[in-house]
Amino acid sequence: MSSLSDAPVYLTFDDLTVLPRRNKDSPEAVSLAERVSRRHRLGFPVLSAGMPSVTEQSMAIAMGQFGGLGVIHRYCSIEKQCEMVAAVASHVPDRGIYKDASVREGGALLASASCAPVDLERARALASAGARLLFLDTPNPPNDEVFAGVARMRQALPEVDLVIGSVVETDTARRYLELGIDAIKVGLGAGALCSIRRTAGVGAPQVTALEDVCVAARDYGVPVISDGGIRCSGDIVKALAVGASAVMLGSLLASCDETPGAVVEVNGKRMKEIAGLRLSDLEIDGPTGYPAVDAYLREHAAPRVEGGDARIPASGPCHLTLLRLLRGVRVGVHMAGALNLEELRRHARLVRVSPSGVLEANAAGSSA
Repeated sequence: MSSLSDAPVYLTFDDLTVLPRRNKDSPEAVSLAERVSRRHRLGFPVLSAGMPSVTEQSMAIAMGQFGGLGVIHRYCSIEKQCEMVAAVASHVPDRGIYKDASVREGGALLASASCAPVDLERARALASAGARLLFLDTPNPPNDEVFAGVARMRQALPEVDLVIGSVVETDTARRYLELGIDAIKVGLGAGALCSIRRTAGVGAPQVTALEDVCVAARDYGVPVISDGGIRCSGDIVKALAVGASAVMLGSLLASCDETPGAVVEVNGKRMKEIAGLRLSDLEIDGPTGYPAVDAYLREHAAPRVEGGDARIPASGPCHLTLLRLLRGVRVGVHMAGALNLEELRRHARLVRVSPSGVLEANAAGSSA
């Protein structure tokens, strides 16, 4: 073990800002179209997370109409998940209204879903239902069974783009890249409802982890998706400037009408209930052998070990939130001196911010 004095400093979004540069065009001239995986491209590179309280078929359809992508969660039966995927994959958007819609061959919406990397049965079923991207959810670092599962899935489903995550360091990223993965999702412990860095002491601040994985992925021509830690449109701009091709959002979209979370009234205000995902290996789901613990669990629900619950103000239709984000990102890319995301990655000037600078930036309390 090296000395703590040699430990590197990892940064997150508040630690950085993008300096402005001259741009001769207007923000309306900015294009945000970008690849989300090796073979698929989005008009607006934003994805809704594969969480039970965020993405089912209604959210996936709304995301696709706007030019993004909704990842349908896997916390249900194979049959139910396939029904939702098929509903998205058969939905043909009105291109007169949704000019940037994410479509596949034939004009129907691009469909995606999450799946465990060792669950080939589910993966095959989802592909048959119309999924063209599969998000293989696994913690970083994985074990040999996960690597073997990814290799089997790559061989069995050549027509599907496979996205692996979460990854936060280069060695794991390179091993997945050598297996032929089509995109990498970065993020462990940065999400608003993810507490893994507190419960397990493991994870990585988002921006440095993102940069490290982007460096590895660049040699393979594979896009990187930043997942977690984004609270506003400015954070999206920073993620894209660091090297991400797209970002994944959870709590920022969980308040939308299209999410499956229940709407409750609290003190006269409409609120949405959302829940973070659990780390299944740590869940207490049966007798423990400790008499006092087992006696308690017979009377009470098992405590949540990783992830949290929350109530947030209901925010209306998904497209309203996406429109606000789109305008903010477009302005940010323009002010950075770029007209597209490739230019942003090449020319953005990122600088570190002092703690006082972080307070200064957040003084207005904007959430755009």
